[in-house]
Amino acid sequence: MQEERTKTIIHEIQYWKENRLLPSEYCDFLLALYTKGEEEKPGPAPVRSVQPLVPVFVLLSLFMIPLTLLVIYFTEMGFIMQTGLLSFFVGLVWFMSGWLHYKRTDWYLIPFVNGLLIIFSASIFLLDHWTASVRAIHLTMLFHFFLWIFLGWLMNIRFLLWSGVTAVILWIFFIVL
Repeated sequence: MQEERTKTIIHEIQYWKENRLLPSEYCDFLLALYTKGEEEKPGPAPVRSVQPLVPVFVLLSLFMIPLTLLVIYFTEMGFIMQTGLLSFFVGLVWFMSGWLHYKRTDWYLIPFVNGLLIIFSASIFLLDHWTASVRAIHLTMLFHFFLWIFLGWLMNIRFLLWSGVTAVILWIFFIVL
């Protein structure tokens, strides 16, 4: 009976460690305490099941880009309604990105980047609506590209960093030449 209890406690501590419910140092200490310093022999690796919401969230976030373009260019809604829908799309894809990141899957990058693209499209749309200044639109584009570079560097997302660098180079090429 005592041995079963100990195995259950050890299993729970391992679960806490895997899901970061306690700092790993605490879990290591508790594991050493309950296993009496003997290292547990690793069993077969647990099979990671794909959670059913992961592909749904990824596909839904991919669907948001064409939907954004549809709302901006092919609807006759009011300006406030379009802005509200675009804000909802950004919030939705970033919620999906946060949930996927919480579930420790690398698929969180797709909704995150889609959110950046929706914000980019929405800001160009808003500037085009508010002002006819081409210079303001170009500076906003450049701001977004530098934001991509900064976020890529900060979050260590290499393709976002290089996408921003490539976009700045193309921006310079098309604006200057």
